[in-house]
Amino acid sequence: MIVQHKTAKIEEDHGLFQPILRPSDISKTTDTKFIQSSPYIEKEHWLDLGTLSVGHYFLSLALQTFVPKDSVRYAHLPYAQAFDIAEIVNLIREYSHKYHKHIPAFSAYIVAFRSVLQPEVQVSPEARHKLAEIDKGSHLEANVSGGLLKYWYGIPDDVFGQNLATCWWTSKESARLGGAGKIHREGLKAVRGWYKNWKIEEYELEVIEGGSSYIFKGLS
Repeated sequence: MIVQHKTAKIEEDHGLFQPILRPSDISKTTDTKFIQSSPYIEKEHWLDLGTLSVGHYFLSLALQTFVPKDSVRYAHLPYAQAFDIAEIVNLIREYSHKYHKHIPAFSAYIVAFRSVLQPEVQVSPEARHKLAEIDKGSHLEANVSGGLLKYWYGIPDDVFGQNLATCWWTSKESARLGGAGKIHREGLKAVRGWYKNWKIEEYELEVIEGGSSYIFKGLS
């Protein structure tokens, strides 16, 4: 028999499964320097497009549409089934046409954090809010460090407390530097015991020059 632990709802859960930009709205985008690249709406969390190569510029724009295909089962699915990678690459091509710029060959490094909360943490609004605070502070550190193209996190499911959070980076080195901030390091130590289990998955997206094809593969 499965014991169901209802996940506490917090303010930070609002709107997580709604994309920042819908694919159908690509024609409405304007040439801008900063974009929202995470659930955080404050401008200090926004991505500076001026720091990116052409390929990563198009990718970051495409990732504004990034949400799971299945908002219920995403944390239990393989990454390439939970998210529509082909749609992201298709949007890269659309942005290339929109801005009349050639797509160079480039790659991105992706991290997925899969976790299961302890039941007493899962049902506690205070504990979930504390985790959200650490996430937000860690994102700001990583955004300042540079190379973070996208951050998205979900909501622990009611039955298992299982969740998935993910980051897209320009490179593995950017991810290493971005994860070295004080809030991130100390936050992980403080809440390590709040998880029944967790694991890290690594992936790479390689886009072929011109965007005609791509390779998405696991690294771990």
